[in-house]
Amino acid sequence: MGKRSRRRFIVVLMALVMIFTSILSVSAVTDSPGGGDAPKAVITSMSTTGNYGAKTIRVNYSGKNAVSYRVRYRIKGTSKWTIKTTTSKQYTITGLKDNGLYELQVAGVNSDGKIGAYHSPVYRYIQTAKLTSATAGSKSVTVKWNKVSGATGYQILYSTSKDLKGYKKINISSGSTTSYTIKNLTKGKTYYVKVRPVKKSGGKTYYGVLSNLKSATAK
Repeated sequence: MGKRSRRRFIVVLMALVMIFTSILSVSAVTDSPGGGDAPKAVITSMSTTGNYGAKTIRVNYSGKNAVSYRVRYRIKGTSKWTIKTTTSKQYTITGLKDNGLYELQVAGVNSDGKIGAYHSPVYRYIQTAKLTSATAGSKSVTVKWNKVSGATGYQILYSTSKDLKGYKKINISSGSTTSYTIKNLTKGKTYYVKVRPVKKSGGKTYYGVLSNLKSATAK
């Protein structure tokens, strides 16, 4: 091989090495979260807004050295994640219908585009039972609701205040129960009631979103 051919070979080889190194660098940024000095993010709080009908989940988080965040969520037990990237430290998932137990995670992204490890998942139960009736009885009110598929129980909240201030609660441990009579009420008092489904999963209890409001005056 002549000197000119050797020089060409060396130039081509160096170019190939540079291209290969560049590909490895890009792969590390996009496909290998959690490596090296990638930032760590943590979910600081989470809340559900809305009631019977469309609902939202508001997630707050923070991360040292993070310039943006990747928020991902899915129905627990499914394989497909919905992923959103934002520079805000709060993200709101909107327009959710009754779909069950949501799993959420967040990861930080630094100024070089490196993605940190996803935070341990947190869960929110986005499910509602429709309250169909509240019927007055003798010092009692009987409430009925639609059965929720997948629920392991229900929780009834009732109060003499329309905004349920100072409410009392009743826990029902059967997912097949669709009615309950609240007893020992005060005659002539009007009681306001809401219900929500409950789901037990992984040894923990998750409460769904409150239903529509019903009321009845105890006889």
